[in-house]
Amino acid sequence: LEDARIKAVHNPRNRGFGYNYTEGVRLSGKEYVIMVPGDNEIPCAAIRKVLARLGTADIVVPYTANPEVRPVARQVVSKAFVLLMNALFALDLRYYNGTCVHRSELLKKVSMTSRDFAYMAAILVRLIKSGASFTEVGVEIQQREGGSSKAFSPRNVVSVMKTILTLFWEVRVRERARYSSPARRVADGTAGGRGSG
Repeated sequence: LEDARIKAVHNPRNRGFGYNYTEGVRLSGKEYVIMVPGDNEIPCAAIRKVLARLGTADIVVPYTANPEVRPVARQVVSKAFVLLMNALFALDLRYYNGTCVHRSELLKKVSMTSRDFAYMAAILVRLIKSGASFTEVGVEIQQREGGSSKAFSPRNVVSVMKTILTLFWEVRVRERARYSSPARRVADGTAGGRGSG
């Protein structure tokens, strides 16, 4: 069935996750933007939980409440990434690579040059350090139905490290005054410790 609310955009070749997200943001015309991966790792209940937080902050940042469904190696690398990002940028996020919801007007003003798996982390750092408010919400994910993540290939790891170094130079050195706003966290109202994914 055709749905006038849905617009399909096809690339002549694979342009990568970051490119497609950036292009989707450019083409969007609504108040909020969310990107949902096609690997079925994020169930409908999790998406509904994220969308239920709309309007409470500029950004809704989900984190994995049940990281044990992922392989141990993925959990370790993910936790290390979160610790690294928090240390480098003086933040205290639970997760950087989730299915975030952003206000479109803010998102369209931020630099989105990253095309690798760190694209969402770079967006979050730039927006939060610029003064955007955010709230975090824990969601339960499910195991991938097939395939494996390409995030840990040597090529992608090198690309992500380059993105992080470039981001650090921009946010913490070159344009430090621009990114000096304190984090504006809106309490998520949930109990328990921090999750990781």
